[in-house]
Amino acid sequence: MMENESRTFLLRPVGGQTVPRGVEPTRTACVPAGHSEVRVVVHPAGCAVLVLRSDGQANSEEIVRREVAEALLLTYPDRVLTYHSVELDGDWIVRVYEGSLWGLVVGVYLGGDDRPSPPRGYTLGREVTDNPSFSMVELAALTEDEATAFVAQCLATAQVT
Repeated sequence: MMENESRTFLLRPVGGQTVPRGVEPTRTACVPAGHSEVRVVVHPAGCAVLVLRSDGQANSEEIVRREVAEALLLTYPDRVLTYHSVELDGDWIVRVYEGSLWGLVVGVYLGGDDRPSPPRGYTLGREVTDNPSFSMVELAALTEDEATAFVAQCLATAQVT
């Protein structure tokens, strides 16, 4: 594996706790624009960022006023994802989704091990790094019924290791 390459895995919480304690939700609107995407991210600490992602290019990010970001979120209510994001064990970013994606827990592994240990409080499921269904844009595009079915399929096929 190349250095600085992240990998994405399905995770299952140990003991049934899904949302990490004390972590406020992040809200992100993901809007496709041709071969690019626009994201509006409102972090719990009050910071708001507008992100432009283009195929094959580095992200362009601009900090925006929270009021502007909130207005953009209201413009695309059907494209908003709500999730709790927490860094664990130095090598993991864990996202626990809310709303119609409730039950979906995804971990982004930033370390270099070929067989990573799961972050504390979770068991490691199947790797979904190369599955575009787990991109923010694809998740945001799901209808409520599609999201519910997607989460059920993920939970049924997580293949906990």
